[in-house]
Amino acid sequence: MQQPMAITVIFGLATSSIFTLVLIPVIYTYFDNLSERVKGWFGRKEKKEA
Repeated sequence: MQQPMAITVIFGLATSSIFTLVLIPVIYTYFDNLSERVKGWFGRKEKKEA
């Protein structure tokens, strides 16, 4: 009777650990790189003086 609950708890802990240690940093890095690209597109462009 307790086996289904134990399987659920172990799977939940494993899944949340993977999300926390792997998936969240990958998503953060992706959005950080994306924000740098967007800043490059809409940032100030310096005039070159000859």
